[in-house]
Amino acid sequence: MPGSEGLAVSADGTQAFVASPYGGSFSDITAERPATGIRVIDAPTASVVDTLPTENIVLPVHLTSTGMLLAGETRMEPDPTSPLGRHAPGSLTVFSADTRKQLGQDEVGLFPLTITSSPDGRLAYVACVVSSTVDIVDIVDLETLQSLARLDIAKLGEPGAHGLAYIPRPA
Repeated sequence: MPGSEGLAVSADGTQAFVASPYGGSFSDITAERPATGIRVIDAPTASVVDTLPTENIVLPVHLTSTGMLLAGETRMEPDPTSPLGRHAPGSLTVFSADTRKQLGQDEVGLFPLTITSSPDGRLAYVACVVSSTVDIVDIVDLETLQSLARLDIAKLGEPGAHGLAYIPRPA
């Protein structure tokens, strides 16, 4: 899909969820952009069958083992010193992959770039590159979607936190 960013594929391979449009694909900030959201692609027919609407540009998407689709929305706010604005806290938006309905949202750090989850699908981990934080969100209680902790990752010349891998503790 042209102009796309993050990608998640269902366990059975029949659906792909694609974040679109790509955040950096429109250098002319006055031009009209395509609607933000997650395109749902039916793999057997290679066609877009739905768009899950989002308020802001989505970069990472991730499917949990429990069928939740997690999307990291990047937010911007006005900045008098920059025509592009400045980063505002992002959000973790949670959808049901089956019903395609939004289940909830939680604020995370600046510029969510990578998302992963625990094997049981109970916890989401969101790496936010500009604030260089990793947000841990309990996604069991979709009514409250409460943040559990924030890990600050020191910047040592690199852009900030962005790669994630989940390695379970030995039993």
